[in-house]
Amino acid sequence: MAERSGDGEFHGHAEIVRQTHDLQFVEARYAPRARLARHTHELPYFFFVLSGSLTEYAHGRARPCAPGTVIFNPPGINHRDEIGGRGARCFIVQLGRDWCAGRLGASRDPEWVTLSGELVSGLALQLRREAQSWDVTSALVVEGILLVLTAEALRTDRGRGLRMPPPWVARAAEHLDANFTSPPTIRELAVGAGVHPAYFARSFRSAFGCTPGAYARLRRLNWARQQVRGCRALVDVALSAGFADQAHFSREFKRGFGITPSEYRRSLS
Repeated sequence: MAERSGDGEFHGHAEIVRQTHDLQFVEARYAPRARLARHTHELPYFFFVLSGSLTEYAHGRARPCAPGTVIFNPPGINHRDEIGGRGARCFIVQLGRDWCAGRLGASRDPEWVTLSGELVSGLALQLRREAQSWDVTSALVVEGILLVLTAEALRTDRGRGLRMPPPWVARAAEHLDANFTSPPTIRELAVGAGVHPAYFARSFRSAFGCTPGAYARLRRLNWARQQVRGCRALVDVALSAGFADQAHFSREFKRGFGITPSEYRRSLS
């Protein structure tokens, strides 16, 4: 029998980042190899994997989820989760009844679907940034992003869901997460997965919408951005993240996020 979770209740170590009258933004951390008992939620939500990995089970199917994956869970779905060996850190946006009624109208909720690729992962990261630094325009920005994600979920649902990548794709992403300062080559990753490099590269791009190199670059930039939020000297952050020097770090940071590390740090204060 599935455990029923109330509004805003999520397993693991969950912390509410922001609450509006019809949306809730939650950061959740899960211990390595944790097993979450079968349960349901009363409200629909988007579940974005930031780091680590997990596998979600529902409707007799298993869906491995690596960083960048977005899951849409409709209300009442009976599911369970198994966390990967490095644990998992996730960002969750729960949609309130008023939000769904006012935006979806006569349209039904999407079914249980898994989304991946640069578009959806980029949108999910932007949602997280808005939740963390809310201003007068954030509600409008968030509404637009959630409508795009909902449309993607509906489109995927009509197509009977995405073809799920093999489990070794998620393991390769975990390996890149752990070694983003000096990432392995595609050939090394393919040997570890036991597949041909060309097949590995094609499968990885299909799952994440980018090459392994682009994935490792984004992972390194995201880690460096978290370090910039602290008090460390920017040159120390640059070298720790594997950049040649602070100038190289600033160029790559601006190319990825549109501002320099120093501008980003000033915006936080």
